[in-house]
Amino acid sequence: MSVPASTNCAVCPHQADCQKLGTCLDEINTAQLATRRSCPYPTLMTPAQVLECMKALQDGLTLRRITGGGKAGKMIVSLTKFKAHCVAYPEWGADAMRLVKANAKAADALKSPKLYKLRCKHGHSLALRYTYRRYGYVCRGCRGCDRHRNANAGVLKPGQIERATAALRNGATINQIIHGRPTGGKYYDRKLILIHPSVFYRYRRANPEYNRLVLDVLEARICLRNPTSIVAAGTFQYVWDPADAHAIPAMIPDGFPGKNDVVQSIFVGLIEGRLDRAQLKQHIRWFLKDYNRQHPGKFAKFGSGRLVSLDEARFEDGSGTIGDNVTRGLWD
Repeated sequence: MSVPASTNCAVCPHQADCQKLGTCLDEINTAQLATRRSCPYPTLMTPAQVLECMKALQDGLTLRRITGGGKAGKMIVSLTKFKAHCVAYPEWGADAMRLVKANAKAADALKSPKLYKLRCKHGHSLALRYTYRRYGYVCRGCRGCDRHRNANAGVLKPGQIERATAALRNGATINQIIHGRPTGGKYYDRKLILIHPSVFYRYRRANPEYNRLVLDVLEARICLRNPTSIVAAGTFQYVWDPADAHAIPAMIPDGFPGKNDVVQSIFVGLIEGRLDRAQLKQHIRWFLKDYNRQHPGKFAKFGSGRLVSLDEARFEDGSGTIGDNVTRGLWD
């Protein structure tokens, strides 16, 4: 079927759609104007409007600017006519809606550039960003910048490490020397701060010997706080009760990974006379903490190294273990 000739056919924006319909756009609009005497406007756009609308979309204008008018700018066509035209000419409508979505996304990026940035001001990727609230606003943080600040945080002043070490050995907590919060949960006091937190942890990462010293001080403090570790053997007298075989395991949560080991430690303390059966409910939490301290998990507390077993194979194609490498050397 041939399409009727028209002065706009040479510049028709959707000739393929016109050939499918079998009628030119001008002919459709002329027929509608002849039958719609009460409303002298057709339901579809004119070829000039179509060209102008497509050019505006290609220039990056949003659908609101094209169909809104007023403060948004000069209106090219109404929203109802634009949607009707997209339905009547599917191929043109698909291209137009693709541009509408792209322009809308670009306009949203202009509203809040920080929310659509792919990299921070220092060039780090924001793919692994995190969000937090500050003063009622949602903010984004860069993990790369955090790692850089922590690695180069502050300046270590003379005497800070010595004063912090002396305070730890005299019973001060880490929370006190880096944040100023005294033992017992009292209010923060900036006068108690001896060293900046980032400087303290950076020094521990850079000096494994000092980190080991801090851990030994904390471990000794935990042992002193555990009432069962300072009680002499034979202080209490334990009489075996068959019901304890079920009562003591019931005091420990079922999901605790080292439940059997903790139960064994409790019975050892009872049999040695370091633990009183009447005070078991008060002291059982110390056994749980002691187990968690001895089995810290998959990763070390400081550093990114993974905790491995000494029985793990040193190489995939050999039978030597890490323990053999530690005790005898690799080439013995």
